[in-house]
Amino acid sequence: MRTFTAIHIQMADEVPADRTQLTTKRIAAMIRKRIEARCPATVAVSNEDAPFAVKLVLREAMGAEAYRIEAQGEAAVTISSGSPSGLLYGAGKWLHTSGFTEEGLIPSDWRGESKPESALRGIYFATHFFNYYHVAPLDELAAYLEDLALWGTNHLLLVFPFVNLDGWEDPNTATSIAQLKSIYSVAKQLDMKIGIGFASNNQFRDAPASIRATPNVDPLGRKGNHGVNICTSKPEGKAYIVRNIAEMCRRFADCKLDFIVQSPYDEGGCGCERCHPWGAEAYLSLAEAIVKTARSYFPGITHVLSTWVYDTPDAGEWQALSAKLARGNDWVNYIMADAHENYPEYPLQHGVPGGVPLINFPEISMWGLSPWGGFGANPLPDRFDHLWSRINHTVQGGFPYSEGIYEDINKVIVSQFYWQRQSTAEQTLRDYVGYEFSRGVVDQALRMIRIIERNHTLVAGSQAANVAEADVAWQLAQQIDATLLPAAKTAWRWRILYLRARLDAIRYRLAAEKPEWINAPGAPWGSLLEDHEAAQAALRELIAIFHSKLVDDGSHKDHSWIRPPLANKANNR
Repeated sequence: MRTFTAIHIQMADEVPADRTQLTTKRIAAMIRKRIEARCPATVAVSNEDAPFAVKLVLREAMGAEAYRIEAQGEAAVTISSGSPSGLLYGAGKWLHTSGFTEEGLIPSDWRGESKPESALRGIYFATHFFNYYHVAPLDELAAYLEDLALWGTNHLLLVFPFVNLDGWEDPNTATSIAQLKSIYSVAKQLDMKIGIGFASNNQFRDAPASIRATPNVDPLGRKGNHGVNICTSKPEGKAYIVRNIAEMCRRFADCKLDFIVQSPYDEGGCGCERCHPWGAEAYLSLAEAIVKTARSYFPGITHVLSTWVYDTPDAGEWQALSAKLARGNDWVNYIMADAHENYPEYPLQHGVPGGVPLINFPEISMWGLSPWGGFGANPLPDRFDHLWSRINHTVQGGFPYSEGIYEDINKVIVSQFYWQRQSTAEQTLRDYVGYEFSRGVVDQALRMIRIIERNHTLVAGSQAANVAEADVAWQLAQQIDATLLPAAKTAWRWRILYLRARLDAIRYRLAAEKPEWINAPGAPWGSLLEDHEAAQAALRELIAIFHSKLVDDGSHKDHSWIRPPLANKANNR
């Protein structure tokens, strides 16, 4: 394949601003930024003398999200679509299948037409707990949203963090609203649909004690009792929630939200005699009232009703939802279902309540790891291949649950499931590794990732990791690292994967020396690593990448769920 040191981007005519915020100029700038960050090739948007050209063409006859990539001789390629968003997805495909070397750019040889099989291809940024989305600078978040859009993501869900706030007068509330609005603004510029999510009866930390909920009935320990929940069997409790939702909508009115997502548990729920089982009647009645309130501010807003951990254990919640929607439905547009482990059986066996579209809520962040993201990347390709294979004929998109950038690989895998139902994790990984790291290390990197996942799965099941395999993964990481171009070698995506291999090799060996430790409550990895300088150095680097607090002073216990377990005594080294 021929390598080019300079290319020209020929832009399509702009679509009127009242139809889209995404401009072809923005798309061209995104292409340029990513090429020049990866290799020595330069990109000129107006230099007709460049030896290779990328032409962005709008064709009204094409679908709004479909794209076509065609060769124009040996020195040009045309990316066409019926809309700027389709051009953006086509540009992403072209970039992700191109090569980047120390000489320059090897243009993608992928040719053909593609269109998404799921209309709703979302991502959920959990903007709470002082995680990456809560504390990272806006320029980093903007660049990250661009990256996800290039993979086809078209819906952004943010959470309003009642769980972190002490009411409307709390200064942190205004800060949080401003942050969410800034992120929404970036998403709108990428033509993403924007929405806000919350557990329906989870409210501010200063909520009156007289209306607070009874802890959930949770014999399996899966629903959670986080934050402050309100009992809606008390009329003043339901009125308090609806007033706060109305105020939230008022404060976000200028954002012109496209959708809301409500969830029953974690946070959320009430276990009192009148509310239990929470997901059956009390939750549904409250959710319907909230939709009515939201639509008074955002007429026609789409409503996604979550059924997270419904019937865990069986309490008749799915049946109650089915019966309610069978009596009539003018308030639920999508049902979002998922669980900590396998996908819920009810909608697969009995059909979707109300016949509305079904989407998923894959848990890409927390499964089998504590702290979440505490050791770098958490790639789980086999897990998500397995989960998707059971539902790919039924589910019409979804919102992966994300607590940070450490599960970037998982996000991209799921995004491609939404784009093409029969895609596999390996197909996506090959493009991802070739694009983010190097085409020359794909096989080595996939082997390393598979080892990391196998050991992750063993430890998630309270079994000892395979130390010899962890050593192999670390050896592969070092071999790959030695071959990468400087830009890839220092990029955060490689560093979090490299550091995961490093930390696994250290921590699994230390754990093997203490066979009783692996089943200890909470598996305190931080204490196991506190005297290992190489591990502490790796954790400090992750702290910096994730913008975590350097010192865990205990002031925000939720942050410890996410923060790499750096020993406080190591902070002054």
